[in-house]
Amino acid sequence: MDDHPDRWLRCFHTRPAARVRLVCFPHASGNALFYRDWGALLPEGVETWAVQYPGRLDRLSEPCVTDMAELADRVTEALLPFTRTGGLALFGHSMGAAIAYEVTRRLEHRRGVAVRHLFVSAHPSPALHRIGSLHLDSDDALWDELRRQDATSTETLAHPQLRALIMPALRSDYRLIETWQPAPAPPLSCPVTALGGWDDPDVAPAELTDWARFTTGPYRRLVRPGGHFYLVEELDAVVAALAHGLGDNG
Repeated sequence: MDDHPDRWLRCFHTRPAARVRLVCFPHASGNALFYRDWGALLPEGVETWAVQYPGRLDRLSEPCVTDMAELADRVTEALLPFTRTGGLALFGHSMGAAIAYEVTRRLEHRRGVAVRHLFVSAHPSPALHRIGSLHLDSDDALWDELRRQDATSTETLAHPQLRALIMPALRSDYRLIETWQPAPAPPLSCPVTALGGWDDPDVAPAELTDWARFTTGPYRRLVRPGGHFYLVEELDAVVAALAHGLGDNG
């Protein structure tokens, strides 16, 4: 099984002199391109990378991973070369927040890596995570959920061929997150920032606050206007929060 960084990680804005790498994890059915523009917006000392899950875009021919432990283990292995030079921080949105947490836990507790910061967006704390069964429902039900969350452009939602391409990853990702059962674990030691939208129907601000129990380090919460994908319209505020968490100069 090839878990080389080149297979899993994409960088759209290289900064060879950066002192910290920020690794971003996409939402369910998402891909690395969601973070394409972030690298140019962050401070010069930060180089932004995005995780490319199997089963989409240039990895379309690979089977999707439907088990959280397997996915977190494999991404952790891919990130290990990054831990040898400079700092490492993780950001995840929605399902990506849960994966970023599991990877951070593996890096800290199993590999002894001091993660610079964990940013979790639009996902309850592990203690408040809810299992589900939507991944067992019809394609139409899954597509309606994607539409409800406003996760995909109107053009994509209306295009049957694109829907056919996205659906396997969407169902696999929902299976992964809906069957995830977080294991009891010691708290992290890295700083944690939890972000979300005031009008998110799936994640209440109090569920973001509960992330404070999962670290012995500093905790910060940022809630902005918007729903589950608040970060699209509030990108400037999100980037400012990332810069704050990483230090003004990265």
